Amino acid sequence: MYEVECSALGRREVIGLLTSVHNPLVKQLVSLQSRKGRDNSGEFLVEGRRSVEEILLRDAPVKQVFLCPDLAPTAYQDWCRTECLRRGITYHEINERVSAKISGTEQPQGVFAVLAQPSKDWLDFHLDRQTVILCVAGIQDPGNLGTILRTALAAGVTQIVLTTGTVDLYNPKVVRSTLGTMLSQVILVDVPAQDVLAFCRAQALPLIVADSRGESYAVAPHLQPPLVLVVGNEGNGVSPCLLQGAVALVQIPMRYQVESLNVSIATGILLFEIVRRQQSL
Repeated sequence: MYEVECSALGRREVIGLLTSVHNPLVKQLVSLQSRKGRDNSGEFLVEGRRSVEEILLRDAPVKQVFLCPDLAPTAYQDWCRTECLRRGITYHEINERVSAKISGTEQPQGVFAVLAQPSKDWLDFHLDRQTVILCVAGIQDPGNLGTILRTALAAGVTQIVLTTGTVDLYNPKVVRSTLGTMLSQVILVDVPAQDVLAFCRAQALPLIVADSRGESYAVAPHLQPPLVLVVGNEGNGVSPCLLQGAVALVQIPMRYQVESLNVSIATGILLFEIVRRQQSL
């Protein structure tokens, strides 16, 4: 995948080599590991060879790429430099010390990308008879959120709402879990539950909530587009506001006295059931 004409850039070429952990640019990158740093800059960090590869292949709005030659395969380096040159992305090489300082993992792969946080609102949503909007309400585990977003995209769901109290979309663990796929979705963040309900009412969109008190998803008549599907906090469930405004509650029946499924697994089951019904219309 990474085969390129190495002579085009020169394998020995060093572009903006960073060797000091005290460099202001390095300090700025380190700050992106925190919510405060990300909010102040309006940027976020993508880390890892596969994640950076995916966002470059998806033509995401990457601002800068940082790569440690001692940690990345030569073929990957050549491909990454060529992609940055082709798209006019600022490219820097860094040493292992700087890579370790920037990284949020114990074993850095030495590849990082900086992106601006997209600014989206309700007007960015496209609504029609096939609309499926996923509302993630109060989920705290970053790995679960990342898996939910990646699963949603696999099911063809590209319009997402994260309610107030949900883990930060740009948390490094969320970003790593999505492997860059979230950049192919329109995601609204920090949305009050009341605003979700108001939007559903204004657009005449049925609000369906995943809840253990609902009827089986296999027979629930409302689980087909257009709709807004709400999945909630792993421990506390969905807010009363959304429960009271729901057209229907749906649940996944359990056997052998299993109380519940991981929220990302449950979301995947429900989304692919919606897809199945969508395809049968």
